[in-house]
Amino acid sequence: MDFIPKHSTRLVDLMDYSLFNFNYIFGVLNSTKDMKRGQLFFRSEIVDKSIAKNSGDQLVYVGDKEDGFDFMNGSRKIENKTKKNLFSKSKTRSVILKNFNRNSPPSYPNQTFDELLLWDEHTNSVYSCQWETVKKYWYLTGSNISFKDVPKSELNIIVENVIPDKITLFSPLLDQLVENYITQNTTTLSRREIESAQKTLQLFT
Repeated sequence: MDFIPKHSTRLVDLMDYSLFNFNYIFGVLNSTKDMKRGQLFFRSEIVDKSIAKNSGDQLVYVGDKEDGFDFMNGSRKIENKTKKNLFSKSKTRSVILKNFNRNSPPSYPNQTFDELLLWDEHTNSVYSCQWETVKKYWYLTGSNISFKDVPKSELNIIVENVIPDKITLFSPLLDQLVENYITQNTTTLSRREIESAQKTLQLFT
């Protein structure tokens, strides 16, 4: 691995972060940056599944079934957030914790996770904090609950300045897959096309 995990004594880490393949995970983050605006939810799922798959069997992805957290680590609930540029002058920029729809006015929720993972895509670094830390810095807007200005000194440094693996850009592969699908004379793909699509997705998840 190309990094040395740095653990803070402020938090009790129940995961062995040295088992994570951070180089590959950041490779996935980099290779999906060019996905279109309408594909961002799909990108989040790809990234989350990649994190789980490259966590040394320590995380189970549940983000497609649960609300308020993305992974399970034993009985612990882990939330995941990525940010293109996480810090400004050693404090976090604003990070959206939860969006609300028009029929659900913004309000502070009960605890939904135990630990929050923060991925800085600008420096290829990962930090974490607990629910109580997020509560100290959260605020309501008209459409979401966010947090900001968390001092870097209050975050657990997991890894910094990771060198990402080089992975094929995902967006052109997805565009080609969609094009192949919609230009079929029937609604059923051939076995070869299905296998090709599966291999493409397996590169990232």
